[in-house]
Amino acid sequence: AVPPADRAVGALVGLACGDALGRPVEFRSSDAVAREHGRVTEMLARGTHGQPAGTVTDDTDLTLCLARSLVEHGGLDADDVAARFADWLAGDPFDVGLLTAEAIRGYGRTTTPAESARAAWEARPEGQNAGNGSLMRCVPPALAYDDRDRLADRTAAASALTHADPRCVESCVALTRIVRDLLNGDEADDALGAALALARERGAPTGVREALAVATEREARRANDGFVLATLETALA
Repeated sequence: AVPPADRAVGALVGLACGDALGRPVEFRSSDAVAREHGRVTEMLARGTHGQPAGTVTDDTDLTLCLARSLVEHGGLDADDVAARFADWLAGDPFDVGLLTAEAIRGYGRTTTPAESARAAWEARPEGQNAGNGSLMRCVPPALAYDDRDRLADRTAAASALTHADPRCVESCVALTRIVRDLLNGDEADDALGAALALARERGAPTGVREALAVATEREARRANDGFVLATLETALA
């Protein structure tokens, strides 16, 4: 079932709050953050990007672009989402991922936005081609689709608008399924197990399946970088 309205609102507000909490310390190591702030529990001003306290980043901005499009079109309209992304980038945001920007700037040069994103991905070397940008946008599809097959399909298509790497696409499919199941009241272990089964069924890259399998290792030290698989593990820890 589609999650209840109050949980849907809570998921989106929680995403924005987490983004705003993390923005001042983005790109800093966990040790550096601990030395300066201990545990970040309040909105901080300045820091990374030099913005006022409570300022969100491209993660929330693009999530809301996707959410609004899903609502207004009753589902994923890739061209409309791409147009919203392009309008947002034209506003000169203070923060945008490199791969995201390259994909969006290519819209209109190829047949479809997804082809632009694929071209941007193929042009980047290994190590710079599987960022976590589309993983940030998993909440809206989780709220929009009831059918599980359609949820996976549309989530994959949404990721492919900026991040075409199979590791990105399948990480998004897995995380979106987990978010949807948790919002519907499933136990965390059950939601994680269902996502792992789905990843195996879809033939997801080995790295995605491994990230899901180790996600319950709470004491594992997570890599603090923008790699999608490291971020997936961290999100599920």
